[in-house]
Amino acid sequence: MVRVALRIGQPVSDHSVQAYVRGEPAPIVFELSSHRGSWVVLFFYPGDFTFICPTELAAFAKRHDDFIREGAVLLAASTNSCFSHKAWFEIDPRLAEVRYPVIADSLRELSHSFGVLLEDGAAHRGTFIIDPDGVLVHISIT
Repeated sequence: MVRVALRIGQPVSDHSVQAYVRGEPAPIVFELSSHRGSWVVLFFYPGDFTFICPTELAAFAKRHDDFIREGAVLLAASTNSCFSHKAWFEIDPRLAEVRYPVIADSLRELSHSFGVLLEDGAAHRGTFIIDPDGVLVHISIT
């Protein structure tokens, strides 16, 4: 069952996250609030090494420049670790063009906060748009 913790029009609480970024020698760490002043498109996917998820990640990668032109930051997240992300992204050719950060929510705090955490520890597919002031303006969970 999906529990939506956030509502449209509410400010998004800050989170310190760790993410895999292709080409970086180690995971990067940042605060979600570091993107204030920009639109943020945060999408969750169920997990690494799955059948459908690479197509979703690749589709966002194809449009990444469009997001940048519109002043938006694109962030992906799953409950897998940075080590899992790195291994998957290095072996799956469908992910070769992904250049945006992929958050490793292995403590499941972010997915819980956004209401997409499943009982088995994976995340529902969900897309959230946060405005430059840090206010949630769109939720889509499937």
